[in-house]
Amino acid sequence: KGKTGRPTAAEIEEEQTWLAGEINGAIRGRDFAAARAGLERLAAIAPPQSLTLLRLNAWLALSEDRLDEARGLYRKILDRLGDDENAGLNLAILEWRRGRQDAALDILTRLAVRHPDSERVEAARRMLGPDAH
Repeated sequence: KGKTGRPTAAEIEEEQTWLAGEINGAIRGRDFAAARAGLERLAAIAPPQSLTLLRLNAWLALSEDRLDEARGLYRKILDRLGDDENAGLNLAILEWRRGRQDAALDILTRLAVRHPDSERVEAARRMLGPDAH
């Protein structure tokens, strides 16, 4: 703790990193109650504009099949970081599943320009491309 008895910036950052790891593990393990509890703790210490918080909320929404919410959260990430590969890939898949193939392919085309060497983007383009059924 700092001289004031409050956590230092480094301690807060360390706690955020630790919590993010715990939340990631909970989502991977499909322990959504633990993930939500971790997100509440993270929201209490992270700045409101935290990309980590936004990404984890998006992933949890996707994992829990709250697809409209996930779509909106991934759009917010892309509004802030237009070249975010994970958010773009997830949004493209969500758009495809929603029947918006043109929107999905537009997202993938933009990602391919920004990530020309990405095997994941290329695989998604092949999977969701015009010939996909």
